[in-house]
Amino acid sequence: ADDGVHSGELWSSDGTEDGTQMVKDINRYREGMPPLTDTLYNRYISSHVLMGTDTLLYFTVPNRFSSPGSTLWRSDGSESGTQRIFPSIGNDSETWVSDHGQVGDLLFFLADSVTNAGIWQTDGSVSGTHLVDPQPARMVLVGDLIYFIESSLGSSPIVYTLWKLDPLSNTKTKVKTFTENYSVDFYLFSIDGALYLVHDQVDTLSLWKSNDAISDLSLVKTI
Repeated sequence: ADDGVHSGELWSSDGTEDGTQMVKDINRYREGMPPLTDTLYNRYISSHVLMGTDTLLYFTVPNRFSSPGSTLWRSDGSESGTQRIFPSIGNDSETWVSDHGQVGDLLFFLADSVTNAGIWQTDGSVSGTHLVDPQPARMVLVGDLIYFIESSLGSSPIVYTLWKLDPLSNTKTKVKTFTENYSVDFYLFSIDGALYLVHDQVDTLSLWKSNDAISDLSLVKTI
């Protein structure tokens, strides 16, 4: 919220005016930074809530005046308990935090950057944030299982592999491979406990769906 004094910030409320207050001034103007303009305001002063647990709220904050990307934060509703947890301070590396899901009290998310790429998990602390698997291009959570796409970009032909990861047992299983002569896109969705995969080959779209065991995929339709 923006109260006209602070830029877009995280606020909490118990439903009353007196009980509505800013949690922390994250986007505060820092000495030496250029003055805000409407373009900068619209582009940078915003946050995106990923999810909440019983005790924590996770959200991303776009990098404001540094390199492009976003940082992952957590909050327990207090100023001291609102902290940046990923990437580590001074290690932005144009990191983007995207796809995410929750297993128990753990948040799993996809990071895209040169140095921080991969699936990460966090318990809400810096020390409890670590890499689970490097280099996936897409991920989705189906139940307590993570499905993600890895590619062999740079090789010919290009092999795209769909993997299933059980984060609790750290068991990784290959589900299906797709071999292409050029770069294509994949999109993963979780609907009613089933995995759906869209295979985008520019001029052709194929929809795949998991079977009951989610151990293989069956072709639904090609458009």
